[in-house]
Amino acid sequence: MKLAKIGLAIIASLALMLSVCLPVQASEDSGEVDLSATGSLTISDVSASSIGYHGATISWKTNGDATSQVFYDTEFHDNIADYADHTIEETALVSEHSIRLTGLSSGRTYHYRVRSAVVIDGSDFIAISEDYIFKTSSRAPSPPPTYYTETNLFGTEESFRIDSDGEILKTIEATTEDGMLTMTIPEGTIALGEDGKRLKSLQVAVNESPPEPPEDAHIIGLAYDFGPAGATFDPPLTLEYTYDTEALPEGVAWLV
Repeated sequence: MKLAKIGLAIIASLALMLSVCLPVQASEDSGEVDLSATGSLTISDVSASSIGYHGATISWKTNGDATSQVFYDTEFHDNIADYADHTIEETALVSEHSIRLTGLSSGRTYHYRVRSAVVIDGSDFIAISEDYIFKTSSRAPSPPPTYYTETNLFGTEESFRIDSDGEILKTIEATTEDGMLTMTIPEGTIALGEDGKRLKSLQVAVNESPPEPPEDAHIIGLAYDFGPAGATFDPPLTLEYTYDTEALPEGVAWLV
């Protein structure tokens, strides 16, 4: 009976030794590492993907199951706590991590660092990556707004493109019904209203009751009203007038 007791004690001692040695082993099947044996949690394969105008996906791996969190900012910081933004810590313990960042500004460069942590047997294991960067996509600039100058020239209504500074974007040309007067405003002319802003409208019409001309002056053909008052053109608009020399009043033949 005494020998039997000694044998049991030896078996119990061997079992105790096995239970102490087992946690030191790494599992080749799962790829996980027993942190109590290695003594540290490490981060690897940090990357940013699916980068859009306002978001990006941050991924990384750890050598054991741990939490997931990303800290990010538009500038680098030595201390991870100084980064302006961070995600809520995901407490699910995993070794392959992925977090989507949202609400970012387009066309901006962002700095980011990842953090993973786990508690094993009362001991904290924390890993923090170095700083990485990515840049969100930039939107193509919006085309400049298109404005139009509404015209009524010699009874014909039309609209012409003009930019915000008053530059005429297409040559304006109009001729009276009788073909005697042609007005031309070349492309590139700066047309402004009395307020100094882009010209919003332009009217030219026959004046049915023109004022009497000064003494020794004559009205040849029809008289026209131009509007709005105070409009300016740089360079000046061009008026080309055709008239019948046979109809000229006496004394103005020198106009030929």
